[in-house]
Amino acid sequence: MLPSLFWFSVILIVYTFFGYALLIGLAARLFPRPHQQSAALPPVTLLIAAYNGVVTQYQPQRQGKVAAVNRVAPFLTDPIVIFTDANSMLAPASIRMLVRHFADPVVAAVAGEKQVRGGGEGLYWRYESFLKCCDSAVSSVMGAAGELFALRRSLFVAPEADSIIEDFVMSMRLVQAGWRVIYEPDAVAWEEPIPTLRGEWLRRTRIAAGGWQAMRRLRGLLAWPWNRITWQYVSHRVLRWAVTPLLLPLALATNLLLWSIPFYRLLSVAQIAFYLLALAGFARAKAGKRGGVAYTAFFFVFTNLAALAGLGRGVTNRQPVTWAKTR
Repeated sequence: MLPSLFWFSVILIVYTFFGYALLIGLAARLFPRPHQQSAALPPVTLLIAAYNGVVTQYQPQRQGKVAAVNRVAPFLTDPIVIFTDANSMLAPASIRMLVRHFADPVVAAVAGEKQVRGGGEGLYWRYESFLKCCDSAVSSVMGAAGELFALRRSLFVAPEADSIIEDFVMSMRLVQAGWRVIYEPDAVAWEEPIPTLRGEWLRRTRIAAGGWQAMRRLRGLLAWPWNRITWQYVSHRVLRWAVTPLLLPLALATNLLLWSIPFYRLLSVAQIAFYLLALAGFARAKAGKRGGVAYTAFFFVFTNLAALAGLGRGVTNRQPVTWAKTR
């Protein structure tokens, strides 16, 4: 029983972080699904939901990003709405890169590229960008990030007021309805990394709680019979958000219980060495040093621990809808 649990955990972890990337990369190369593009420049509205920004007099109380978006949506008239955040800096020509995809009538939305400058998170977002590019080429990107996200105004449906990651849910509901959501890597929104580990922890746990909430609201994507979209959604999102954070400690625990067998003892030593490397990366992070192999190992462990913490918040609905503001 223990070897079966161990290998089940290891195989699924490897598939989630490496196997799916290989398969979706091959699928994107062998079976791409092209779409129409155009250099036309339709009118657009750039929408930034910000509390205590430049329009304080119109914000009598803080209710969160979703409330702000839903409040202004009825007043929008341009055919394309582009969502971004107050702390996101847009690269030149990003909006042009987004709107060119709306020449195809099947395209409902376009997701831009998020970049974080420096450290392990920068590496994480490069990995994410590769997956999004491949997902988009095969069918649709598996969720848009609110840092840069363009949408046909006619398809806007107000998300629930308590939505935590409303951009992801909005985009995946469009995919579920049969529309395409395209990824545009040349439309770039970059951010500075959060300067403190506590701030990063709060952000990560919030996203994880939002992931659990989103999976409940997108149950229809898991309905039988499964198709290509289901495979992408489960592989890219569900396994990483809901499964592998639980399998990582299971793989370590079952491996240690098999210590008496030489082969498993060797694997245990390798796992322990990895977590010691992550601990060294934690020490570097505490000292304000980001980057390097140790920090990357730490960021991987840190992200999965935050996912476990977010599980508790997501299941018990204890995650507030408002963001904890960072400098």
